[in-house]
Amino acid sequence: MKRIFLLFILFLLPACGEPPLPPLDENARGILLVKYAGQGDLKKVQELTGNYQVEASELNKSKAVPKVSVDFKLQEYDKIIVGDDSYVLPQGSTPLMTASQFGHLDVVKYLIENNANTELRDGDFGYTALMNAAINEENLNIVKYLIENGAYINFQGGSGDTALNIAAMQGNMTISKYLIENGADINAMSSHDFTPLMLALHRGDDTQETYLLVRYLVENGADVNQQSVQKGTALMSACEQGNLTVAMYLVESGADINIQTKRGNTALMNASLEGHLNIVTFLIKSGADVNIKNKSKKTALMQARNVDKNEAPEIEAVIAFLKQSAKKARKKSKRR
Repeated sequence: MKRIFLLFILFLLPACGEPPLPPLDENARGILLVKYAGQGDLKKVQELTGNYQVEASELNKSKAVPKVSVDFKLQEYDKIIVGDDSYVLPQGSTPLMTASQFGHLDVVKYLIENNANTELRDGDFGYTALMNAAINEENLNIVKYLIENGAYINFQGGSGDTALNIAAMQGNMTISKYLIENGADINAMSSHDFTPLMLALHRGDDTQETYLLVRYLVENGADVNQQSVQKGTALMSACEQGNLTVAMYLVESGADINIQTKRGNTALMNASLEGHLNIVTFLIKSGADVNIKNKSKKTALMQARNVDKNEAPEIEAVIAFLKQSAKKARKKSKRR
């Protein structure tokens, strides 16, 4: 009999309405705020920040929704679902950062109007809201709004990156162009001395978009011979990736073909190790010194001989061309 009575009570519960939600602590509400901002739920953002009329019964029967700071920062890593995808939110993420990254201009405007701090940084990469916005090319309007409302355009994150460094690394031409037109440092170096020009080649895309971005950066003052901490250059990256169009453009723009890294490697060595015959040919015809040795006393030819043929199908042709070029260089040297 007791069992039948219990089942009857459980059957009636849905009709009586769901029990009130337990009150959330401040940290739990803050986490929700960061996630709702990233998902573009303006109403819930307003509710949690105390600027939207809420019935007390929506949280519990005795209290209205307590106010959460618009600058709440995640105390640890968390996840957010946006559309069909899941993203990791760094420690220190704020509502403004997530709204900026995931393209919710209305939420960004609301947060700024309620005095959200644009210069707060997350605890992972040290990114600000502007840097997060620069990740996605579709966020141009958010980038503009943040800058118009005081976001510092040349702010450097924990790794030394600026919004321009990030936009260039992501291949975002429209955002890169806007940032440069509004005073971004085109030669800003990260903690590893990577410039926007170097980072534009970071993804290794041999595409028209990459070429156009590189060209725009160079035409607007990017230093083609700037070296990283390891003394690498944009030309070396282009040659290693097999990007002949960019390599040719950089050389035409004054890139030093024979500049060496800390280990003594050159653009020719990079191209040779990857088996890029077309780039090896171009570099040598453009004046690359085939007999330069690195710190290990090896030339491009010596290094190419150690490359696995299965990993670089053109390596035998590269070796043959380097041998021929080295022989010509020796003959030319003897004539002098």
